Amino acid sequence: MRVFCVFGDDRVQRSKSPAMHNKAFGLRNFDAHYVSFSVEPGMLETAMKGFRAMGFSGANVTIPHKENIVQLLDGLTSTANKLQAVNTLYWQDGALIGDNTDVGGFCDALPAVGCMVVGKKCLVLGNGGAARGVVMGLLLLGASQVFVTGRQYNKSRQIAQCLEADSIRIEQIATCLREVSLIVNATPVSSPGEADESMNWLAGSIEGPEIELIFDINYGRSQNIWENSAKRIGAEFSDGLIMLAAQAARSFNLWTGESATVSEFMAHLG
Repeated sequence: MRVFCVFGDDRVQRSKSPAMHNKAFGLRNFDAHYVSFSVEPGMLETAMKGFRAMGFSGANVTIPHKENIVQLLDGLTSTANKLQAVNTLYWQDGALIGDNTDVGGFCDALPAVGCMVVGKKCLVLGNGGAARGVVMGLLLLGASQVFVTGRQYNKSRQIAQCLEADSIRIEQIATCLREVSLIVNATPVSSPGEADESMNWLAGSIEGPEIELIFDINYGRSQNIWENSAKRIGAEFSDGLIMLAAQAARSFNLWTGESATVSEFMAHLG
């Protein structure tokens, strides 16, 4: 049996990835199984030694490991190397390679929810590996300008410099919001319980005549501060289930050589 997995923090135990992938394996009668592992940041190197020793066939990587895992791999795809962030592991000629299907998954997800960003300005909230993938995706989709901001301005600036986007300080967000059509939350914070005072302030400060959609890459929250913002200003809202399915389909195809679709993986979530 081929075994695949996902690494993340404690939230990974609620991940829907095992359900999607195992249904896709079963549909094709593949002798394979997908499981989730909660790995503390300080144990990532040990976990990767176990991954290699036990002969796992592939993996997904999620918060908080997307950047730290880079140094533990044998090689990177051009996308992962550009971003210095990985969400998918696969073997190639005996070498463990890191890829980033978040970029393609995000590019698949936006049109699927009816959002076209060609020639439009967008704002990305977040400083981590997920934000890097979203910024790259927006630029590939033809956004005219992408702003990136977060609580650690130095990281926002690094992302902007790497990807030819524009970094702004959170304190400058009011000016930026007057221009953008799309806001993407690429932080791990979505529910009121996760949000501290500064994130609640950020969500509550969202106003803008051009905002069409607020897209939250997270999912599974019964209450969502970004959804509340969208309702308050009359914008559309989408959570991250569609992106989860899209990046998962791309990972699955990379591992298996199949051509699973986003719609198939969305159906597996049902």
